[in-house]
Amino acid sequence: GKLIPQGELKENTFIIEAGTKRTDAGLVSNGGRVLLVGGIGKTLQEAREKAYDYLTIFDGNDDFFYRKDIAKFS
Repeated sequence: GKLIPQGELKENTFIIEAGTKRTDAGLVSNGGRVLLVGGIGKTLQEAREKAYDYLTIFDGNDDFFYRKDIAKFS
């Protein structure tokens, strides 16, 4: 698998691992969708911003991608 970038989890941001595996090198992808990144806020927009703030660690990384429309139409 590919080494998954690790960022700092800020308050009211969380990660749920799915297709991951822990190795001596760190957390690696192990097939399919690998992470759920979520945010908690007083509004949907605030929660969305918290999640996307963390997801910026994947910007410019060709091995991983994330949806850019999460909670956009809610």
